[in-house]
Amino acid sequence: VAVTQQGEAMGWDKVLIATGGAPYIPDIQGVRKKGVFTLRSLTDAQEILTRIPEVKNVVIIGGGLLGLEAGHALIKQGKKVTVLEYAHRILPRQLDAQGAELLMEKMVGLGFQFHTGTAAKEFTGEEQVTGVIASSGAMIPADMVLISAGIRPVTVLAETAKIPCKNGIPIAATMETQTPGVFAAGDCASFNGTIHGIWATGIEQGRIAGLNMCGKPTEYKEPAFSTMLKVTGTYLGSVGDVDAEERQDSVIR
Repeated sequence: VAVTQQGEAMGWDKVLIATGGAPYIPDIQGVRKKGVFTLRSLTDAQEILTRIPEVKNVVIIGGGLLGLEAGHALIKQGKKVTVLEYAHRILPRQLDAQGAELLMEKMVGLGFQFHTGTAAKEFTGEEQVTGVIASSGAMIPADMVLISAGIRPVTVLAETAKIPCKNGIPIAATMETQTPGVFAAGDCASFNGTIHGIWATGIEQGRIAGLNMCGKPTEYKEPAFSTMLKVTGTYLGSVGDVDAEERQDSVIR
């Protein structure tokens, strides 16, 4: 039986859990100050847009796709944008060291400033954020901070239902969880220990789950991980395992 928050009980034969993901908010001193945002929902975007007229300096925590695209939009609004990335290069999941260096040069030309290999240690200010202290010791002025540090799967419902969860809700190739009759798909689901957190994966997993729930046995075949960045004037595509840790030799460059 499934029970709603209003107390309504409903019977079921098959259930799909698609509770998605939520922005990861690092445990940084001052993270709850006004002017610190995540970008995940329409409400987030509306709140950021409301604040933009009174903002000059923006710090973005995270040098991934979302952070860079948001940063470019803010630069076009005349804002000074600084990116803090914990890894030693931007787009650490998509690019090797040489590719990241080439892209970063282009983005500096667009107006970005970068601090790589460093993390945010503290957000300064009283109620309103006024700056960011980095682990490197740098003090960066900030009227607005945008945290773009990835997502975490929302698994509260699954855990309440006693479905085993570890880094998301583990699923088989049919999208079925370890509890018979219960399926999961999208940002809350972990396939082979991985949550991609991208739109295309969520769509495909939902399709496979729907087919299996309707009695049409179908297995999910994980596609090559692919992303695109289109904010630099140069189209950037990344497909498959880019060997981000450089454990293998590069054959073609």
